[in-house]
Amino acid sequence: MVASLQSEFMPRLQLEFPQIEVLWEGQQEQNLIPMATSIAFGEMFATLLVVFLVPVAYSLYWSLLRRHTDRPISELSHGDNNTQG
Repeated sequence: MVASLQSEFMPRLQLEFPQIEVLWEGQQEQNLIPMATSIAFGEMFATLLVVFLVPVAYSLYWSLLRRHTDRPISELSHGDNNTQG
């Protein structure tokens, strides 16, 4: 059945619709392996960013905020909701 599809039907289909690309046995795997590799490395990179870079950025933010303000950090982290008066 696959042989008849390749020899009879596919040439007519490709003449009418040249943008259609049909992948036969093994060709799809050749495209999936690089895609899976790039997704895996992208996820590892994103994990490293979240685990290391985000906490460092928050630490730097709070240390800079502590240096440049006279108010205690406990007041800054809760906003201006605790107004007295």
